[in-house]
Amino acid sequence: MWELLEGLGKENREKVAWSINEQVIQTGIGKGKPFEYSLEGISSTEAVFREHEAIDLVFSKGTDEEIMSALQTNNVPIRIREMQELVKSGYEFTFDDVNNSFILDLP
Repeated sequence: MWELLEGLGKENREKVAWSINEQVIQTGIGKGKPFEYSLEGISSTEAVFREHEAIDLVFSKGTDEEIMSALQTNNVPIRIREMQELVKSGYEFTFDDVNNSFILDLP
């Protein structure tokens, strides 16, 4: 999807991508579907640690500033915004050690 939106410029690309992802997330939430967020492909142990920390902050209702600090970035990535939407809708997570992923579901 990023390649298709590349000509929009970074700020517009993120707005359009979020608009698309938000609709997908809201449709899944409306149907009570579970979500999975995999850490597969994250290359370093440090990056995995930062991702865990950011997700813990999302579910403990940390601020955007705390989340950006944990991820060492200057914006809240779309994947994190997706999780924030799930938290707002009452989703909780468990961690699947076998698949190295977060399973997000309604209690």
